[in-house]
Amino acid sequence: MRTLAGQVLQSGTCQSGLVMPTGGDPIPAPGATAATCKLSGNYTIFYYHFASADIAAANVDAFLAGFSKKKSDADQGDWDGGGLKGKYYAIDAGMGIGALMFTVDNSPVMGTLMKLSTGGSSQSLPDYFNENVKPGGN
Repeated sequence: MRTLAGQVLQSGTCQSGLVMPTGGDPIPAPGATAATCKLSGNYTIFYYHFASADIAAANVDAFLAGFSKKKSDADQGDWDGGGLKGKYYAIDAGMGIGALMFTVDNSPVMGTLMKLSTGGSSQSLPDYFNENVKPGGN
């Protein structure tokens, strides 16, 4: 997970467990080791380490289904950086909420980047991910 988090560890405030962007105590992530990092501009990122790559992929589908979406509804693409590569799936969930789930090829690790406010940057989630989150970004 630390390799995937890369530069976020330097620029964000991170802690173990899942911490809702609105605050509170960390909650467990059943079946996964998790960490939460808060970034500037109302962005929060959740990192997960599951038992297998298949479980990580299934969690992308489950997250999208929670917003009545599927992969074909998402802005999707490939990413690579820092010696890793994978896929991302970005959705606009409405009401100023956006999410970008990203997986690492052949790895049980994934992340979810969330933007919970319409204020601040008008930058797209894929652009923000490429510039500020993915390993090897700026």
